[in-house]
Amino acid sequence: MEREDLIDAAMDLTPEYVTTRYPDAANGVPAHLYNERMAREHLEKAKLIVSYCKRFLEHEGG
Repeated sequence: MEREDLIDAAMDLTPEYVTTRYPDAANGVPAHLYNERMAREHLEKAKLIVSYCKRFLEHEGG
């Protein structure tokens, strides 16, 4: 995994955190702002980040 891919995934997901965590910031119901394709893309990006974190912690003895 390239470092740039990890950074891109995090940057893409950051606004989604705000939207889903603070519904008032979404200007609508968060569940209505997404479709299946978007959800799958976000899920894959989140999996990329979690996978990286797991490997990092295993390597660092965490």
